[in-house]
Amino acid sequence: MLEALEWLCEKLPDHLSLLVGLPLQVENHLYNAAAFISNHQVLGFYAKNYLPNYNEYYEPRWFTSALYLPENATVHFMKRAVPVRERIVFEDFTTGAVIGPEICEDLWVSIPVSSRLAAAGANVLCNLSASNEVIAKEEYRTSLVLEQSARNYAAYIYASAGPDESSSDLVFGGQKLIAENGHILAQSSILHPQEIITAQIDLEILKNERMKYKTSFESLEDGVTKVPFASKPVHSIELKRTVNAYPFVPSDLHRRIARCQKILTIQATGLATRLKKIRCSKVVLGISGGLDSTLALLVCVRAFDLLHLDKSGIIAVTLPGFGTTDHTKSNAMKLMELLHVTTKVIPIADAVNIHFRDIDQDPNTFDITYENSQARERTQILMDLANKENALVIGTGDLSELALGWCTYNGDHMSMYAVNVSVPKTLVRYLVETEALEAKNQGNTALYDVLTSICDTPVSRNFFRPIKTGRSPRKPNRYSAATICTTSSCII
Repeated sequence: MLEALEWLCEKLPDHLSLLVGLPLQVENHLYNAAAFISNHQVLGFYAKNYLPNYNEYYEPRWFTSALYLPENATVHFMKRAVPVRERIVFEDFTTGAVIGPEICEDLWVSIPVSSRLAAAGANVLCNLSASNEVIAKEEYRTSLVLEQSARNYAAYIYASAGPDESSSDLVFGGQKLIAENGHILAQSSILHPQEIITAQIDLEILKNERMKYKTSFESLEDGVTKVPFASKPVHSIELKRTVNAYPFVPSDLHRRIARCQKILTIQATGLATRLKKIRCSKVVLGISGGLDSTLALLVCVRAFDLLHLDKSGIIAVTLPGFGTTDHTKSNAMKLMELLHVTTKVIPIADAVNIHFRDIDQDPNTFDITYENSQARERTQILMDLANKENALVIGTGDLSELALGWCTYNGDHMSMYAVNVSVPKTLVRYLVETEALEAKNQGNTALYDVLTSICDTPVSRNFFRPIKTGRSPRKPNRYSAATICTTSSCII
């Protein structure tokens, strides 16, 4: 067996590293082991910790658990003393990969060996397995691999023995899996031993996830041997993994609708809880006829339904200004009428012009002052109206706008409860579309038509469209990210 291992070391290409299973003798005991090969050398052996002795397994008949390894055990191989450990990781300085091996049953116990290795820094967990096939076992193995990669914010590579290694009473299917942080990157078909799977692992995102969710790694595991090495660099790598442009939006229609319904329920429940806690039965929000304010209004209606409140307590206000179009205003009015909420129309052009006169702003200068004055006038009206009605101002801005600064400081970024604050722009349209489909299913074709019209309206990057001069491009507001982050303080 060691001769075959030496042959592998010599033949392995320079840029590859390999984990291979083998029986390994240390003194007078035989261990179920995995050898890690890189740069034509075995850098270390991992010995299996947990040996099954139930059902069709009687592994202790042949092997000794690594828990009984002599301290600092080594095997003399290829003129080197190679460490043999019950817990060992191999840290690649070239790529940042920290490889942690375990074998079969080590994954199935209550505290897997890979969990301890992950706590010691391993971000690529590997399992060499001989797991036989019985009905439903494949699905359970897959769930174990996915859960282990997710809870440890790691990649997990699983390779099981194939049919060629089957005996007369057991069948091995050769299942192969590569998972990353709870998601399958690649998997093989059962009973296809010649099938090779490959995947590209994003070590950077795993690193970022671990820094974010650091509670899993606050207590680093002791007793893990770390073996440093430097793999041969690969100068050119073609990116083969796909990057989902819409990570929050499932491509499957049924899954997307189910997810959107759940998000809408979460939004409405959050608002309903706030209203109930403060004993408030009225809300105020501005309706532009665009996607964000439409979603906010739909959430308000759901929240009022949950609390069995009269929808007349939803005071929806359209505040036409210099750039308001007939199309968006018409959609706003139809929407408010169909949802049976209290409707108010408060034009802001005269008030803004008076403000321009007070601050010596030329109304024909279409700059940030021109844009933001309208947004702040709208916010002032909504806030004062809420005071008058003893109501909450509901914010309509979405996560993307707030994160990127596409809102007016002390204007539309202010509210008393922002229902869309955790919803990215790419998701807003799908949420409104879901409500449109729900209206259609209930036979409310008028509501379906207006929601569809709102969804079909192109998202404009303009705050305004001056009637005489055409469109002017909207510019991001110039204030720091620190200021943008104060948005969260507006949610009470």
